[in-house]
Amino acid sequence: WISTLYSYRANPIYANELWELLVIGGFMRGANIEVFTADQLDVLSTVLHWAAQRKEELGLAGVSEIRTTALQMLDRALELTKYELPGEHTRSLLALTRAQLLIESGKRSEARAMLGIAEFRVDVIRDPNQKARVYRKLGALCLKLWNPVGFWYIAHALMVHGASRGTLKKTGLFWRQ
Repeated sequence: WISTLYSYRANPIYANELWELLVIGGFMRGANIEVFTADQLDVLSTVLHWAAQRKEELGLAGVSEIRTTALQMLDRALELTKYELPGEHTRSLLALTRAQLLIESGKRSEARAMLGIAEFRVDVIRDPNQKARVYRKLGALCLKLWNPVGFWYIAHALMVHGASRGTLKKTGLFWRQ
């Protein structure tokens, strides 16, 4: 249900329901992250990252608590994917989400290490849509770190053979973010 609400977060009704479930309802507070799969932790940490953007409603302590929870989830998920086979994309996306949270927390050198995980794996990702997604996110985060190689990654995201029009459109819309 959380994943579905997150997919429709552009609609204020669904965004508010997700917000109430996560933050006001304390859905993740005290959750045992050991019971979740790496993919579930990826979704939950991404949703928590989204929630942390509502800083004025959370306050500094709330943002810190949400980021800490998301980072713990990502650490657990990265541990679960330690032996992920080449060609899979989950570990790369986990590393990129963790890098994004670290950048926003001012931990740029730790973020660069996470980017390295994704850089190392991106060329062998089999699913063209996921490959384009990793390239796009890698490019965006490199640019946040003022690294011009980000433009190269964005260009590669647009050139992934077999990527869907929807994925390529999202990469084209990247410039609006």
